[in-house]
Amino acid sequence: MSALLLGSLVLNIYLYMFVSNVTSGAWETSYEGGDSADRIAVLPIEGVIDEGKAQFVHDVAQHVLANPPKALILRIDSGGGGVGASDRIWHELERLRLDPRTETMPIVASFGSMAASGGYYVAAHCNAIVAEPTTLTGSIGVIAPFMEISDLLTKIGVTPEVVIASESPQKDVGSAIRKWRPEDRTRLTEVLDHAHKKFKEIVRSGRQGKLKLGIDVLGDGSIFTADEAYSNGLVDQLGYLDDAIKKAASLADLGEDASPSVTIFRAPYGVGLLNLVGGQHAAFRMPTADEIRTTLWALTEPHLAYRVRP
Repeated sequence: MSALLLGSLVLNIYLYMFVSNVTSGAWETSYEGGDSADRIAVLPIEGVIDEGKAQFVHDVAQHVLANPPKALILRIDSGGGGVGASDRIWHELERLRLDPRTETMPIVASFGSMAASGGYYVAAHCNAIVAEPTTLTGSIGVIAPFMEISDLLTKIGVTPEVVIASESPQKDVGSAIRKWRPEDRTRLTEVLDHAHKKFKEIVRSGRQGKLKLGIDVLGDGSIFTADEAYSNGLVDQLGYLDDAIKKAASLADLGEDASPSVTIFRAPYGVGLLNLVGGQHAAFRMPTADEIRTTLWALTEPHLAYRVRP
């Protein structure tokens, strides 16, 4: 009985630690076997770039600084997202590029189906960019959709009243519930122009000496096919993720005979300890098949899974 109680206690402690690991930070799991001394890590940036993506990249950057791989690959499949979130991801990558612990670590971008707008923004300063033949990229521009519904409100008999402090008359610029004034468009365009200027400066500095045409030509918001992007110097070569891995190994001077292990970072699961006891239901989601496989893999090979520790 004592042995059973002790075993149960050890198992519960292990399960608690495991749940804590898979529901916080980020996971680095095996993608391709090889020499762990020559490890290459893949950081996926997929879907809409938002605050959650920026936090994920921050967590990964903390782990990379503590346990640097020989090279880092950004696997990008995104049509962009928020200006602020894209800029924060770019900033985290710049930290890695400039930090003494990782300044010799090459960062290679691998473009999937799409790497446009913010998806290109975050990759602009990579040592090399590899795009799949069917990639759509570019869209170096800034857009902000608005709605003006004053006529609709009038039609349904609603009269909105907005009170603004006397010394802040610009507080309702771009309001959706009144007719826009010319100065609304002028001011909002100035704001977007400022963000676009920053975007173009990042591309110009990151692709210095590689762009075939000026950034003012390429940075007009146009979308490019992979062939067009390659011809214009927006990407360095056409290829798939395995080609990006080879490029990263070459830039890291691993040698032709090297067989690096490749790991991939995973975001934390959408279920925490409070979910398990019924304290939080809003964040719960069913784990995907990949997450289930990762969980089973971590249970059998826990020493190979790294947890990000901020």
